[in-house]
Amino acid sequence: MPISIRDEVSEEEAKRGEAAFGSDFVPGFGSHYMKFGNTRLWITRSIDNSKQYKSASSMGREDEVLQLVFFSRDRNVVHTFMEEVRASWEEQSKCTVRLYLPNGWDTRWEFLAKRLRRPLSTLNLPRTTMAMVEEAKLFLRSRELYMSLGVPWRCGYLFEGAPGTGKRSCILGLASEFYLPIYLLSLQSKELDDALLIGLINSVPPKSLLVIEDLETAIKTLSTTSSSLQNTLSTEVGGGRDAGVSLSALLNAMDGIASSEGRLLIITANDASRLSSRDALLRPGCIDRRASFVPLDSDSMKEMMQSFHSKLAEPSLQSVFALWKHEGSHTAAPTSPA
Repeated sequence: MPISIRDEVSEEEAKRGEAAFGSDFVPGFGSHYMKFGNTRLWITRSIDNSKQYKSASSMGREDEVLQLVFFSRDRNVVHTFMEEVRASWEEQSKCTVRLYLPNGWDTRWEFLAKRLRRPLSTLNLPRTTMAMVEEAKLFLRSRELYMSLGVPWRCGYLFEGAPGTGKRSCILGLASEFYLPIYLLSLQSKELDDALLIGLINSVPPKSLLVIEDLETAIKTLSTTSSSLQNTLSTEVGGGRDAGVSLSALLNAMDGIASSEGRLLIITANDASRLSSRDALLRPGCIDRRASFVPLDSDSMKEMMQSFHSKLAEPSLQSVFALWKHEGSHTAAPTSPA
């Protein structure tokens, strides 16, 4: 059997920012005999050659097929097995946030990486963002209410602010708070067209975080000059004519019939005032709340430094703090404001 590297971390290790790596034995390709309780189990691991050309080795294999054969007449054995698999996966994933990217070929998303969860308490966030946390919590458990009212079960936020003001950190914090996977979508991909865009957004599963970054740089403005006046039309998104994504398709994917439900949508922009057609893109129902991120002022910096020092006072971090003091400029302490 081949050896795989275990990259899961325990909850205590995640709190300390540490990662423990080990090695586990996993079934290799082919057939294997195992036992689940008193039930014999035959596992066959193979590759679907029809999907192999679409697989990206750096993003995990999406072309594998796992066939399970249970030697039992009791269907409850299968249900019990699947529940244990689900519980084990949830236990291993609760300390991390999973990131997904489009595979570049069709409407499937591929696993990119794991990131350690970041508690919202470690961030210095705008007040409007903290209100979003309570709204998102209510939204995620209100599916039946939305259905009874006949309202699409969708929620969208706009994060605007200069680079480095904490937009991405807040996204990671929200995903960590609600144990949501993050689906990252770039509108500037040359492979993206109307059908692929709608299909990708529609395939995002419920209780997920869909992130579209730097929207104002992705929308291309076209100018047409008439004899009397110059009209500015924003009809292209992303890479322009090569990308073939229209603004109408983006609007339909975000808040139209083809849009998925049950997911949180977060759009980021450095300067929302630069958005052409912003009345359509940022209308209520598509964007429910806007949060402005600004550089930290002196009071916020002082509050964050006090938070850092209180953490460093913990016995488990005293050795790290002593190393920083000893090494001085040779060892860099974390200085990110967000």
